[in-house]
Amino acid sequence: MAHVISPTAARRRASVLAALRRGLDSRGFLEVTTPVLLKVDASSPAPMHPFGLGGNTYDLRNSIELLLRTALAASSRVYDIGPAIRFEDADKGARSAVEFTLLECFATDLDYDGLIDLMQELLRETFPHLPSKIDHISVVDWFVKTWGISFEENDRTVTREKLAKIAGIGVSTPLWKLIDQIISTHLEPSLEGLVVLINYPIETICLAKRHSSASHIAERFEVYLNGLEIGHGFMDAVDADDVLARMTENGQRFVDQGFVDLLRSGSLPASGGFGLGVERLLAASDGANVDVRHYLHAYQHS
Repeated sequence: MAHVISPTAARRRASVLAALRRGLDSRGFLEVTTPVLLKVDASSPAPMHPFGLGGNTYDLRNSIELLLRTALAASSRVYDIGPAIRFEDADKGARSAVEFTLLECFATDLDYDGLIDLMQELLRETFPHLPSKIDHISVVDWFVKTWGISFEENDRTVTREKLAKIAGIGVSTPLWKLIDQIISTHLEPSLEGLVVLINYPIETICLAKRHSSASHIAERFEVYLNGLEIGHGFMDAVDADDVLARMTENGQRFVDQGFVDLLRSGSLPASGGFGLGVERLLAASDGANVDVRHYLHAYQHS
């Protein structure tokens, strides 16, 4: 059964997309269009886009990130707005969709704080009715205050045992998964209004830069509106050896030697970027329980 977007939703969606483009264009960002259908190496143990077509020869992009970073050769600030396909979201219900619209942008001239400021400014300009207060919550500080767990400690065995007990899952579970489970179960449900989670433990992401003041912290953030995650961003790591070591620690399926080689070659300049899910942003701005599929384009299958 096809889902046909309502005229009101269509106009609002178009208005929001236009506002996001104006905000980025006015700040010197160059809009580029990256491919949706990607040819991949079928022999790769960890393709960037693992949901294959035609015997894993072609894949549909589930992110714009890597291709967009290569466009930084054309401009120091770039963005793309277009479709992303995530088959793993098929069973997530009204809060997600298999096909959705993603905005991603990258800049070589912004630091961590500047990237967060840009994201907040775009949201403010696009949705003037958003809550005036934006709460910032440091994830590593939250773990210390709530659970007495400091990721500065070198004994990962003890940290893993504590996390596993809180998460209620096996101690052999990877650290990143334990951390994510606790965040999704105990922190995310408490978020109200407009909230930015900052300063994640470095174990949660392989590609983000280590914080300039603390190597156990990743310069990563996520933004939530009315309890729904609407965006994710980070400063990109440029140390290929460190990225590879973190990929390996998180599990073989995360190891992407092709990406590491590209990083080592200098083809990916130091940069930072973030992505916003357009339909999630529209739904969250309407309230806590709005179906994101209300804003999907015409003929999107539900």
